[in-house]
Amino acid sequence: MPTRRRILLVTWDGAGNMPPELALVRGLVDRDNDVHILSYASTRDRFQQAGGTFHPLTNVVEIDQNEPKTPDQDLRLALDNVFYGKEFGHDLETDVDELSPDVVLVDGALNYGVLSALGSGKPTVALWHTVYSILSAGTSPGSSDPYARELNEAAARLGLQPFESRGQMIE
Repeated sequence: MPTRRRILLVTWDGAGNMPPELALVRGLVDRDNDVHILSYASTRDRFQQAGGTFHPLTNVVEIDQNEPKTPDQDLRLALDNVFYGKEFGHDLETDVDELSPDVVLVDGALNYGVLSALGSGKPTVALWHTVYSILSAGTSPGSSDPYARELNEAAARLGLQPFESRGQMIE
């Protein structure tokens, strides 16, 4: 009989990421794994229906997709609070300490979540649910991406080597 594993999935309500992540949770639960999900409150019912144990993010700004925003406002909110939201890393560190999972699964869009999972020393899988070529173009610390240097500074604080691209970070 396979070993029951405690798995922590860290994600957000990004629409396109939800169907594959819900299917993953169902499949892991069906295989008798103890699956914990750290996510926005808006995802609670869906992940609980999939059989997971839900843990709300406590420090993250939850983006309300129903609130009217201009495209520029929407992009800024996503960049600051999701893709480069440091709070995902803080919440993940707390849950890793409390749950002591066997493996951590992180939505690949959550850069600081991925860094914190890698820094935890736990086996980590970054889930990427969209076109991989977006990552393969890479963003190096010397590029025009204002977030790249911050990501590598955070990696260094976690004892990780700098990354030459976001693609390298999740590979």
